[in-house]
Amino acid sequence: LQPWTRVESAARRGDLAAIYSVLKNPEREAFFYFSDPVSVSTIVFFKRKEMPLQWQNFDELKALRVATCAGYAYPKEFVEAIQQKKFASVAETFGEEPELVNFRNLKNRRVDFVITDVNVGQYLISKHKDELDGIDYSPRVIGSAENFYVAFSNTWPKCESPARERTS
Repeated sequence: LQPWTRVESAARRGDLAAIYSVLKNPEREAFFYFSDPVSVSTIVFFKRKEMPLQWQNFDELKALRVATCAGYAYPKEFVEAIQQKKFASVAETFGEEPELVNFRNLKNRRVDFVITDVNVGQYLISKHKDELDGIDYSPRVIGSAENFYVAFSNTWPKCESPARERTS
């Protein structure tokens, strides 16, 4: 495993043929060809079980500290909330296994909630159940469910658009 920003940079340079799995956005479309959707991501806030987290808008979270992962593409609404300083603080985690680092920080009360995909969070809690016991998530989805893709580097030697190969 490597930090996400390092993986994406390597793929953009053509050091890697593909990365799994990514959100498609205009910036990435300049560097990658994309597969058909391979999975769907639903983003939620994870929290400590004893902390109620019922909210309708980001203004209600202004006293809370959130943890994010560097280089991840988050829903537009969440990114705008960060830009508008709707949270007490935003801790951006770099390095290997940033989601696990964020969950440990949540457990140790360094942050109040973690934003991540519901399946990723549930997997980490089940894999590290002794360490991460006492963490669950708020069911309110942030943004809408998003498709994830395999991104093929357009600078990888002999890489061509998968769509072009299907029509040849």
